[in-house]
Amino acid sequence: MKYNSREWDELSVRIADLLVAEARVGDTLPEEAARLSRDRTFLFRRAAAMLGDASAAAGTVQSVWPPAAGPGFADDLFALKSPHSPRVAELRRVAQTLAMRWFLAEPKHKALSIISADRREGRTAVASNLACIFAQSGVRTLLIDADLHNPAIHTKFSIADAPPGATHRPVRGVENLWVTPAATLTALRHDHFMQSALQSLIATMREEFEVIFVDTPAAATSNDYQVAALATTGALCVTRAGVTRARRSSRMLDLCEDAGIVIVGGVMLRP
Repeated sequence: MKYNSREWDELSVRIADLLVAEARVGDTLPEEAARLSRDRTFLFRRAAAMLGDASAAAGTVQSVWPPAAGPGFADDLFALKSPHSPRVAELRRVAQTLAMRWFLAEPKHKALSIISADRREGRTAVASNLACIFAQSGVRTLLIDADLHNPAIHTKFSIADAPPGATHRPVRGVENLWVTPAATLTALRHDHFMQSALQSLIATMREEFEVIFVDTPAAATSNDYQVAALATTGALCVTRAGVTRARRSSRMLDLCEDAGIVIVGGVMLRP
């Protein structure tokens, strides 16, 4: 669907105003919050159509609230297992913010790394659920497992490695979502530097996908998180209440800033 810049600007203003209104209402006015949520869904579907999504343009976008996922998916894939839960509602708000600040803002970006200072902070769960949320909204989404030290994406979605010659596999049961397992990324590391392989992969996938999320190793494990974030130019920082050590997280963010990596935002998970 073609659109002019004025139409897009007007839609962007409407979405921004709506997000501000939602933040003000919070949980104090349930009926008003529900109305705003419906309006938000409509506006984001319109945005998806304007970006050229064929199904959205035809008015056949799949429901934002899909049926519960089958037993093949990990329990922490909340966007599939419990789409009506409060934690998924919070992640949807994060997704909306990322859409406005990163993926749809000028200049537009296609890829974003998900980083954290330590293991067990929920980095992979956030990357996986955000990928699911964007895919459920009709956005062609690729999730890359760049955590070569502790790969987990293939397990969460119960998928095998990509066949020879392929770089990604579709996630069965989740439309618009594809995954590049860590084993596939490892095979691309001909020169033993993930940066060149990952950058090349992202550059190739930009034409095929609208959004690309990259799961990374914890900063305490390896500096590969910086390599991935440099390839995407931006990162979302994940922390967990009661687990994250402030000093380590601050150090990681300082290193990102020194490297010129844009920290788009942060997510704090509850215990």
